[in-house]
Amino acid sequence: MDVASDAEIVAHLRGALDGPLTGAGFAAAQVGSEPGGVSSIHCADARRLLARYPFTAVAEDSPDPGSCTDLYVVVTTGGDARVTEARLNGVDVPDLLAAAGRDDLARAAAADLPTLGAREALTRLGAWLGDVFPSR
Repeated sequence: MDVASDAEIVAHLRGALDGPLTGAGFAAAQVGSEPGGVSSIHCADARRLLARYPFTAVAEDSPDPGSCTDLYVVVTTGGDARVTEARLNGVDVPDLLAAAGRDDLARAAAADLPTLGAREALTRLGAWLGDVFPSR
C-alpha cells in the first residue's frame, strides 16, 4: 500500500518525470491538487516534438503553429495512491510506447501503471519516457 501526502506525491512526480521530459523539450510539470488526487501537465511545442520524435504523430500528426502537446498524469491519493491516468494528448502511455516501437515497454506499462503504488509507478513511467524521449 502506497500511503503518501499530496506534497510527497507531487515531489516524487516532479523528481521522476521532469528530468526525462524537460530533456526532451517539455516544460517542467504544472501540478494541481484537489481532494482525492494530484494531476500534472508537461507541455511541449507540438511541431518541435513531432520533428524530434516522429512517433508522437499517434497523438498529434498535424499540429497548428504554436500548439502544445501535453503529457497529462493523474494520481489518486489517500489510502492507496495510484497512477490512474497517463496520456499524451489523450493517447494512453502504453499506446504511445508501442508507437515508439517499444512493445516491451508498452506491455510493462499496461500491466504496471494500474497495479503499482504511485511512487513506483511514477519512477517506472519516468524511466520508460526517458527511453523513448532521449535528450538530444
